[in-house]
Amino acid sequence: MYAKKIPSDCYDEGIRRILQKIREFTKPESLWHWCAEVKPSDVKAENFYSGLRYRLSVIEYLKAYTLIEKVQLTFIFGRPIKADFVKMLTDAKCTVQVDEKGRIIYFCSEDGSVVRESDHKKNEKRFKEDLLGPHSEIIPENARKSAGKRWSKQPENLKSELNFEDSYSGNQFHGLDPGNSIDAKRVKIEESEDPLADFPTDFSTDASATSSRNIQASEAVNNPEEPKISVLLLANHIETTALYFEFKNLEINVSQAVEKIKESGQEMVLSLKEFNNFIEVMLTSIKRARIPRTERNLQLQTVFKHIKLSLIRPFGPEVTGEALKIVDKEIEELGESQEEVPSEVIRVNLDYLLRSSTGFWIDF
Repeated sequence: MYAKKIPSDCYDEGIRRILQKIREFTKPESLWHWCAEVKPSDVKAENFYSGLRYRLSVIEYLKAYTLIEKVQLTFIFGRPIKADFVKMLTDAKCTVQVDEKGRIIYFCSEDGSVVRESDHKKNEKRFKEDLLGPHSEIIPENARKSAGKRWSKQPENLKSELNFEDSYSGNQFHGLDPGNSIDAKRVKIEESEDPLADFPTDFSTDASATSSRNIQASEAVNNPEEPKISVLLLANHIETTALYFEFKNLEINVSQAVEKIKESGQEMVLSLKEFNNFIEVMLTSIKRARIPRTERNLQLQTVFKHIKLSLIRPFGPEVTGEALKIVDKEIEELGESQEEVPSEVIRVNLDYLLRSSTGFWIDF
């Protein structure tokens, strides 16, 4: 029996309500207490907390918030940020420093109007700017862990069956280019509790950048000698991509597909040959729909890079090396091309990948 799903709009509304209250706050606050404050009355606090915490882990990809709002949310609630977010800030001429867990410990906007600084000490958490006692923030263990798992209680567009904390090895925060002013030693995460903190944060293909994202064999590979792709994990990656491009209907389809996989009680896998064929067909289909630059659509090269980022590389280069070569070749052939592709083309192809990999063609 599955519990009632929490619509994604509830999380968006919750974050907006929190933002209105904490916009001028300068000291870390308790996310747990704020979730209890803004959650719908018919939703358990731990379920709302796990879903909202997950959204904060991918906040840089959400288009509904300004850069400063994203900084405020991640700083106030001590959420780790990834290197691509740090680069966004430095590109905006902001000054930012992060600790060994990737949390913002110092931030200053370009004009100096917004300054934030904290060491994020656990005993200095606040709620509505009032200092909390040492034992006032007791978060249920299931709420902490489920941010990276797909529970039936989580929002319908953020389901994730696998615990990313356990599914990835070598959680590392790959820092900035050597030319940046931030100390690279301060932007490495050795242990992260965020489900997506170990996602690739650039599009390089060197071994050091990819080795930290290897999926453990128990999740992505049935037999070390005969690697298989977990369809459940692939569905999760499709959903992450749908979230990035804001394909809400596709997010719902993924949620339904994941439920059907769970209900079947069977382990669904793809051979590497099947996976490679799906990727190659999808890239070809998207490429055929390219159009000259209009600045009203998505740049084709960016789309291919994100497919590599979110669909292929998380499985690990040892497993999906051939698929990585396929997409790298396509990206290389594009060169400096500014060609674009309509977003609907991407949505249709991702939906096809979901349906063809799961075999669910009629039920959603």
